Amino acid sequence: MKVLLFLIVVAVALGDDVVDEDRGDSEYHFAWLHDGGRTYDWQGANSYCSSLGRGWKGISIETREENDFVTDVIEHHELPWVWTGGQRRGRDFVWPSGARFVGLNWSHTGGKKQPQPDNREQGGENCVAVLNDFYDDGVRWHDIACHHEKSIICERDD
Repeated sequence: MKVLLFLIVVAVALGDDVVDEDRGDSEYHFAWLHDGGRTYDWQGANSYCSSLGRGWKGISIETREENDFVTDVIEHHELPWVWTGGQRRGRDFVWPSGARFVGLNWSHTGGKKQPQPDNREQGGENCVAVLNDFYDDGVRWHDIACHHEKSIICERDD
């Protein structure tokens, strides 16, 4: 009995209680369910994920299935937008997982009515967010200036 109690205490201390969804290869944490609905700039949002410990990072949307999952989460929770872990490095975008960045769901429009990524804010749209029909375009990816405030979906390998 003492061993079981010890294991439960260790599991909680190591952050297993912050998993909101386990999808086999990855676990997900929805920040807005744990932080009172706070919003963060991109750096702050990704720092929030890192502060959870044990390999948590901003989400890397690597497959069509994972993109569909994120869309479902955003629609279910009626969120206007969330940060991902994606950011521009040079001319390319990268994921914190190190996986190849494939633009699975860039929007066909934005503030200038141009396809995303459009770098509308003159070289300052270096972070990737998922917006919920903000430009009447459904749940889509947008390059966004990193100072804007949003919540985040955190991810870690299972």
